[in-house]
Amino acid sequence: MSEKQKTIHNAYCDYEIAKASKTSRIYSVRAEVKRNHGIKTNNMSRAMLAQTLASLF
Repeated sequence: MSEKQKTIHNAYCDYEIAKASKTSRIYSVRAEVKRNHGIKTNNMSRAMLAQTLASLF
């Protein structure tokens, strides 16, 4: 390698080492809020819910 190539190589290696030694940022992840817009089933299956609704009428 020529002197210029060695200089470029060493500068790049120093850059990578400096980048790796820094602590990385930790980005927070927002949890999705689950919104219930409907009939609350109280953990009943659809069939059980249908039977319960049918018995009301």
